[in-house]
Amino acid sequence: MDRIIAAVRAEAQLGRLLPLDDPTGQLRITETAAARTLRRAGGCVPGALAAGCRLPPLVPADTRVTVTMTLAVTPDQPLPAEAAQVRRAVAYATAHELGLGIAAEWEGSHPTGHARHAGVGT
Repeated sequence: MDRIIAAVRAEAQLGRLLPLDDPTGQLRITETAAARTLRRAGGCVPGALAAGCRLPPLVPADTRVTVTMTLAVTPDQPLPAEAAQVRRAVAYATAHELGLGIAAEWEGSHPTGHARHAGVGT
């Protein structure tokens, strides 16, 4: 019984299974693995640290995602420029490393006005 409970807990920690854009429609990636990959991509931008990454659910079986990322940045570059670099890095990783598409991408300042919150998607 303990092994079953441990297996269920481990599966729950992986998050949802996101469908990848493959011809068969069979391939999936866990939300946790995708978020980790996107945090790493965002953190590769000099002066940026991706503190958190969420992939809110979209339509079931849709291979597009919305990415919400929380960043910590150094003040040596203007925030809009730094956020744009992170968006490009995350968009590239989403498409080329994960095989997912981004549902929408916004440019400029965050629509909610949160200066420390830069995301890819709306």
